[in-house]
Amino acid sequence: MRIPFAVVVRDLYVRLRSATTLTYVTMCNMDDLDDLDERIVAATKRRIRAENAFLTADAELRELLQEGRAAGKGPSHMAKLSGFTREWVAKIAPDPKVAARQGAIQRRLERNAAAAEPKPKPKPRSVRRKKPAAED
Repeated sequence: MRIPFAVVVRDLYVRLRSATTLTYVTMCNMDDLDDLDERIVAATKRRIRAENAFLTADAELRELLQEGRAAGKGPSHMAKLSGFTREWVAKIAPDPKVAARQGAIQRRLERNAAAAEPKPKPKPRSVRRKKPAAED
């Protein structure tokens, strides 16, 4: 069985699986719970709330990082503010200008590759040789 929180942390686009834990807890017979069972149920509910709060804060941070990149702030500056690495910030919020530059670079590379291809050599012309004159 997978741990739902670990799946959430690992997968970028996740389906919340912690609801199944809550379903199992609420489906059991809640009348005869002892102190330990009640603490487990309470801890599970706190964990689910914390997980949902984490996902909300993470989505908000990602949006803010993308807004910062669109405003012209660099990944190094935002990494200092957020405590993440510059590479992670650059991955989450890529430079909006880079996509246009990447397209132009790709077109130039394709054009240069087409120009650099060797042109096919023309077939050599067949040269007719004159037959030697017949000796009489």
